[in-house]
Amino acid sequence: MRQSSDSVYKASLGNGEYIDVVQPQVATTLIDWHTGTVEAIVGGRSKPTGLKQTNRAYQINMPVGSSLKPLSVYGPAFDMGYSPGTPVINAPIKIKGWDDGGEKGY
Repeated sequence: MRQSSDSVYKASLGNGEYIDVVQPQVATTLIDWHTGTVEAIVGGRSKPTGLKQTNRAYQINMPVGSSLKPLSVYGPAFDMGYSPGTPVINAPIKIKGWDDGGEKGY
């Protein structure tokens, strides 16, 4: 598992050398979904050089973006009987008791 995750930030030339490019960066945490055990953590693409190197897998406070969709959107949809081929209308919905924010711009 660790070798697989290391390959994410090593050169794609197949020689195992580190890429010296600062951007774009990458970070990941691999978790065994059966046990909850953390199997591997990759904190960036740069070669480890010292104790003060930033580990982007757990030290950076950034928005999660679309990486949350499998948990917040797709999982609940599958639980409700949707499949990847289910058509979904892309239109606003109104939920009783919730402000739609339309005129307020949020």
